[in-house]
Amino acid sequence: RCRWLAPHRQTTRATMSADHQVRGELMPALVCGGAGTALTNAGQHAELQRMCDADIDAILVIENDSFAAPWPRSAFELALTAPELLCLVAYAGGVAGYLIACPDRQDALIANVAVASDHRRLGFGQDLIEAALRWAENRGANSCRLDVRMSNNAAQRLYRRLGFRRAGVRQGSYPNPREDALTMVRLLNN
Repeated sequence: RCRWLAPHRQTTRATMSADHQVRGELMPALVCGGAGTALTNAGQHAELQRMCDADIDAILVIENDSFAAPWPRSAFELALTAPELLCLVAYAGGVAGYLIACPDRQDALIANVAVASDHRRLGFGQDLIEAALRWAENRGANSCRLDVRMSNNAAQRLYRRLGFRRAGVRQGSYPNPREDALTMVRLLNN
């Protein structure tokens, strides 16, 4: 049950439900693997859907719990108005995680990805990133990149398992505490 939204459209779960019958046509199957659900490592079903305004409160809880310098509400609201961005939410009885990716020249950038602490290491992050990789490949991107704190070993392991490799270090990129960012890149099969 995935949904691509028209730009600048205010959406809620109710308006998305009204569009249920056309969801498959609006979000390419290659992003959601057809039905838009995935079985996670823990046997839970994750449903990937297009992010909407109604998700932002739950996303902000995850964002504030996950990052020392969280994105503000306005960043998520702005992302929802940009049709070129991929804004996904993984649902499992509520918002379990989210991802925002954007085109960057001939590449793609995963700008933000996080999973709720009680849903980590269950496959939700992997589902979101794999959907972003399929989206980037469909757009003709040559590679997909992301930044991660040097101290975030769990995320780095996941990214390496998904084919990302170290591409460089950005000195002092993260505040609170100040820390270098490891830039990781995955080449895509185009």
